[in-house]
Amino acid sequence: MTSVWVDEASNLLAGAALRIALGSGFLRLTLRSEPPGPAPVGTVPTMTWRPRPRPGVLDFVLALALTLASQTEIWAPQLVPGVGEVVGSRPVLAVTTLGMTLPLVLRRALPIGVLVAVFGSATVQDWLTTPTEGLPTLAALLVAAYSSSAYSVPARAPASAAVLVVAVAALGRSSGDAAFMAVVFGSAWLTGLVVGQRSGQLLRVSATTATSRSDSPRRPPSSRRRNGASPRARRLRPPASSPA
Repeated sequence: MTSVWVDEASNLLAGAALRIALGSGFLRLTLRSEPPGPAPVGTVPTMTWRPRPRPGVLDFVLALALTLASQTEIWAPQLVPGVGEVVGSRPVLAVTTLGMTLPLVLRRALPIGVLVAVFGSATVQDWLTTPTEGLPTLAALLVAAYSSSAYSVPARAPASAAVLVVAVAALGRSSGDAAFMAVVFGSAWLTGLVVGQRSGQLLRVSATTATSRSDSPRRPPSSRRRNGASPRARRLRPPASSPA
């Protein structure tokens, strides 16, 4: 009786751990379709575990470009056209701006974590000093909002939307500013959600097509090749001599 209780408890714990891993997006489960027909008793679908995507070259280039551009606006604004004199504390601006640009390297692997880091740094910067009204920081915020929905599992899209709403409320000094930021960053988030769903559909279609091709039976070789030479080879053979 004790061994039965132990087995049931271990099965419950394993099931709970699997649901938590799948729900958090740490593990992704892909079911491979089987050929039509009754499946043997006791068989289960083939499972493939996919880890989180790693940062790509584009992520490093994007983060580096935004970091260099934003730091140039802080320390040498005269080199950037259309940027006025820096009013706030430059050390505080430099540190908080790094918190807005460098985390973009992980925007595919940890989209919601990057969203929290980028908008959290922007909020701290707004509380401590006067931010620079430059394009690099705005681009970093837009990329973080877009990535939070484009690279998250669908079940975590409401969580990223809630984080974005809280961040906009913290950054908006007035109702007009909050409404404007909600429209801008909300549009980026919605675009990422649509693109992410489309990409997921294309991946599922391509995976289904590849699986159906691999599972389809191969055609047997031609009977003409198996029974003898091809018609062209027969035409090239000399006619058999008739008996005298």
